Amino acid sequence: MKPQDIEDAKFISSCFGKNTMYSENNIPVTYTTLLGTTEFNYGTRTFPAGIFEDVFQGLDHDFPIQPIVGESEQDFYLRILNFQIDSFENFNPMFKQEVLVRGKRLINNFCSYTNKIYLIKLKDIGNIKASFGDVNGLRDGTVSLEEAQRIIEDLPTFSQRLSSFRIDSSMIYSDPNMQSEYGIALYGKISYEKISFIEVKRKYEMIQKRAIDLGCSVGDTISLNFDTEKFRK
Repeated sequence: MKPQDIEDAKFISSCFGKNTMYSENNIPVTYTTLLGTTEFNYGTRTFPAGIFEDVFQGLDHDFPIQPIVGESEQDFYLRILNFQIDSFENFNPMFKQEVLVRGKRLINNFCSYTNKIYLIKLKDIGNIKASFGDVNGLRDGTVSLEEAQRIIEDLPTFSQRLSSFRIDSSMIYSDPNMQSEYGIALYGKISYEKISFIEVKRKYEMIQKRAIDLGCSVGDTISLNFDTEKFRK
């Protein structure tokens, strides 16, 4: 994330009573998973998990309000932020305008590009230090750069970690993160030439298209599970 994004996210989350830490020790860390349903689902989200949880208060990653057919993605997320402000019992009204300004800036930044799923071959990351899950102080940047480097030095490589797992097709659906909430953490730089990507539509775009395909009109409220007569063919 850009420094301005981090500053905006921290300010907004503090207004909701959260002391959010984003990694600021310049440790190169990449969180990844086996390619499959989990990765595709994550890749279609507009915001990284930390931003959606801390800024838009979406702990379960579901929308707290329903989209409207024809509503822009920017307007929808700003409406979510307004909803969360109004729903938060201890929100200080004197900060509402600044939260909305900062929130709009975040929204515009993250809605301005095409989502991508980046692909890395297992053989190209074998020598990178890795952990299955999080390591205290590394994910949230609460330790110094020197301490982080010492912690990473003691970690096994990805190949060494992988030797304890037998990867099969079932893991793509049942355990693509290899027993971790956060996925596979890689602590090291990955060369650009080793990375490829595919572009994917965001979830919000797909919801809007699906609603139109099912015969909805601009201005209709979208049922998120499409489980009403109006949304059935």
